[in-house]
Amino acid sequence: MSKKHNVFLSSAATVEHYDLDLKNRGLAALLAWLVPGLGHFYQGRNVKGAIFMLCVGSLLVFGIYVGQGRGESMAQVVHASTAPFGTPAGAPSRGVFRTLVQVGGSHWKFICQSGVGSVALPALVQRDRALKGRPPLLGGLFSPPDMDGDGHVSSDSLGNTVRHPNELAKWNYDAGFAFEVGTMYTVIAGLLNILVIYDAACGPLVQAHLADETDPDADPEPDAA
Repeated sequence: MSKKHNVFLSSAATVEHYDLDLKNRGLAALLAWLVPGLGHFYQGRNVKGAIFMLCVGSLLVFGIYVGQGRGESMAQVVHASTAPFGTPAGAPSRGVFRTLVQVGGSHWKFICQSGVGSVALPALVQRDRALKGRPPLLGGLFSPPDMDGDGHVSSDSLGNTVRHPNELAKWNYDAGFAFEVGTMYTVIAGLLNILVIYDAACGPLVQAHLADETDPDADPEPDAA
């Protein structure tokens, strides 16, 4: 009796075995990036599309809602920071690793959230408008916090005035722990959607039981998709 070990089928083998029609894979991946599950609806894989849209979409919407908190201002858990993505011109070089740490420290949450294009694209537009001194669109939704301006104040439970160094600090104070909870929900939603995009572009990741070299004529036995 030959021994068997587990392997993952290639995308081509999976598509052939399950007779899948992924249509235009690039377009499916783009649609899945824009709206979770939309690429699967395009491919006619409606059950998966509905599951992905419900699960990932719910995480995203719930995170945005919860992250606003009940403070005096509407906090934006999904925003693209106005901090530079790279080392500013003329700044001394600190090495690749330190530069990555610096960039990641300001943008890592948004990078994760960018797994969903329908929130990443508006956030980038709002960031561009903020850097150019233009008023935000969409009522300020997905706008970055004002990191340089003054006058960001809140009131505590006793009615005392609390001054903040920037608007991000005000959001954290006003929304409390809900701001971080909402942020993490949206981060998880963005990361999960990367798997959705992969599934739309390459088909399901299928594990198969493959016989060893002592039985060269044996075919892989895929598990259920």
